[in-house]
Amino acid sequence: MLEHNISESFASEYLVSGVTFAGDNYIFHNCPIDVCEYARESLSKPYIVHPCVVTLTREDEIQFEKIASQCSQDLMIDFFARDLICSMAMSEIVRKMPGKVSYTHVLDLGIKDLLGGEMYKVKNFHTYAPFPHDVVDMANEAGGIEMDFFLMNTENKHLQRAINNFISARTPFSVKIFTNNEKLPSYMDQSGNYIECPHDYTNINIHNFIEKKSRYAEDVSEAK
Repeated sequence: MLEHNISESFASEYLVSGVTFAGDNYIFHNCPIDVCEYARESLSKPYIVHPCVVTLTREDEIQFEKIASQCSQDLMIDFFARDLICSMAMSEIVRKMPGKVSYTHVLDLGIKDLLGGEMYKVKNFHTYAPFPHDVVDMANEAGGIEMDFFLMNTENKHLQRAINNFISARTPFSVKIFTNNEKLPSYMDQSGNYIECPHDYTNINIHNFIEKKSRYAEDVSEAK
């Protein structure tokens, strides 16, 4: 149940796919769980563009870290982090496109392996995993997307840097990051560039647009 009232202007400006301008990026920190769930449901509905909604949880990270722990170098972890994030994004794009069923299957198997599978399968998938520019090309083929990341209790710097690639790259689509944390695990991309506000993204204090519902209002609503 939604425990907060959300400003209508905020919902119409940021929680509808395709309303924000292509290339404009946003980070929403300290986003309450119920608001994240509402935003994810709202942004998953096609409107002006195809929504590409990626959810990453701490549980997902722990599974990925089982693979990362088998890597002898940080560079290899970065490769696999990029493989996971790009594959999750690509999977959300292509599953909405006709004729991409087989590719969707390949991506989903790769994601499964990257989240705690066997290392030899992860290394084999690395050969086929998409790069950020492949995601951009597919987004253009799809007719345009918006990319929305929902990061729940995340801590992994490698995976965050892979996500930040899309913030620093000035993609031809809008990127939004919603996190229930006070800050991101990292503000650096995989090339060592810092993502900075307002140069790379707009930081939105979501608490300026929401308020906790009163217990009295909930009781009246339930009574009706």
